[in-house]
Amino acid sequence: MPIRIHIWLLIFVISTSSCKKYLDQKSDQRLVTASSLADLQAILDNSGAVHQQDPLSGERASDNYFISAQQWQQLVSSGSPDARAYIWGTDIYNPGFTNDWGYLYNNVQRANTVLSLVDGIPHGPTEETEYRQIKGSAYFVRGRSFLLGATLWAKAWDEVTGVNDLGIPLRLNPDFNIITTRASVKETYEQILRDLKVAAMLLPIYPAHPTRPSQPAAYGFIARTYLSMRQYDSAGYYANLCLQLKDDLLNLNPPINSSANFPITRFNPEVIYDAVSSVTTMMGQAIAKIDTTLYRSFASNDLRQTVYFRNNNNGSYAFKGSYSGSNTGFTGIAVDEVYLMRAEAAARQGKVIEALNDLNRLLEEKWRVGFYVPYTETDPEKVLQIILQERRKQLIYRGLRWMDIKRLNKEGQTIILQRVLDGEVYKLSPNESRYALPIPQDVIDITGIPQN
Repeated sequence: MPIRIHIWLLIFVISTSSCKKYLDQKSDQRLVTASSLADLQAILDNSGAVHQQDPLSGERASDNYFISAQQWQQLVSSGSPDARAYIWGTDIYNPGFTNDWGYLYNNVQRANTVLSLVDGIPHGPTEETEYRQIKGSAYFVRGRSFLLGATLWAKAWDEVTGVNDLGIPLRLNPDFNIITTRASVKETYEQILRDLKVAAMLLPIYPAHPTRPSQPAAYGFIARTYLSMRQYDSAGYYANLCLQLKDDLLNLNPPINSSANFPITRFNPEVIYDAVSSVTTMMGQAIAKIDTTLYRSFASNDLRQTVYFRNNNNGSYAFKGSYSGSNTGFTGIAVDEVYLMRAEAAARQGKVIEALNDLNRLLEEKWRVGFYVPYTETDPEKVLQIILQERRKQLIYRGLRWMDIKRLNKEGQTIILQRVLDGEVYKLSPNESRYALPIPQDVIDITGIPQN
């Protein structure tokens, strides 16, 4: 059987089988009789799976948007999991593999399959670069997937309780027969950092395409991991390593057409690693409306106000500024996020000048030419609050807000989420257990792992 058929069979088993069949499937490396490095690269280049199905659960549960009570009732009537996620329900996924858990662990399985095979394929000196790219990419995909999963299904990092808090399953082998267990939050983050740091040592600085991982991308996700852990000195260190290799910024002045349906093109110069979210009904422009306070926080000469948002002509606004060039959310990593991480890390260490240099460098590219007035604040705490505000404004619908709420509440920010629907109030208080989202119930039923 040709290699392309073997690979297709593996992807078919992973992507379309029921949970029961998936977990009962016997591990058989003959399913993929890879004969070359190119065969393994093909698994990692499965764009529809690896780069276009990132989890959206955190965005659905966060506070960047709102929907009307009537629209919410329509979602309820249709059985959409979006409706349950909106009020932080106890079961926010439909069963099967077409949900965030399935998408994410399918990619973990792809990475594990490549890692189990790559060292067994002979290669000469002329193929060493290709070998390193493939192995580094597999570690990158696995580490990044674990980070996305930890953000959703684990409690926020806590230096004291992390050794006992439940993290996520750390599947490190493609063998389906290995029993699924949940690691601790501490173990989860340690594994994420191991994978991404190995990836950084193996990956090239310049990828063949933004959908392929690179050394700057690995550094960027390491920085994001440390930011999630509230280890800001390390976050700043790796953000700096990333920006030393890539620091291009996107200027929002013309020729960008702010009146276009989607003004920002995919693969724009800021993009370090390209990935987009899975499709969801609620986050579509016709339903989700940008939080009013968030929209009003943009000044009139801040071009993001017109580039990022569409007037719905009913007093509300929809988001159109995705770096995906469409209405799907950009969930990769871009230079603007890395600048903001380095700025926040500097501010938290009292390095006000360095923090404002990064922030002003970024914002100058987002304002109308000649109108931006650089920040000159000298109080470190005020500088930090300015950076956090600009972080929220710049990184809308990037899959980051849920992570930020969790970590910032650990810092004492007291962010309270609230929905009011038909007179009923749904509230999520700081550091509640519901910030670790519910795992799909069919996964719980089959594996027996503890539910959040």
